[in-house]
Amino acid sequence: MIFMHPFDDLDVITGYASLAAEVKEDCPNKIDYLLVPSGGGALLAAMAIYFKQISPETQIVCVEPENANPMYQSLLEEKRVILSASRYCDGSSVKQIGEIPF
Repeated sequence: MIFMHPFDDLDVITGYASLAAEVKEDCPNKIDYLLVPSGGGALLAAMAIYFKQISPETQIVCVEPENANPMYQSLLEEKRVILSASRYCDGSSVKQIGEIPF
């Protein structure tokens, strides 16, 4: 078997770009703000890259639970950090943001 990382992989990020295209296609009006959960960062990276090219006026807003926020903490520290919090939300249960998305 081949292991594919769920968020720290260029092919995974590229795949998420198809979701970004679907969002834009399903919303023909101007999108002012797009709220994107961070998780490991692959979806966020894909949305940011796609919308910067197709709809640069759209503001991408990263959303994370207060006690499961590796992207926010990493941006504060200007490096990837590992969270030590013991409570995580199901969909964003990563302790560290991916190297590629960061």
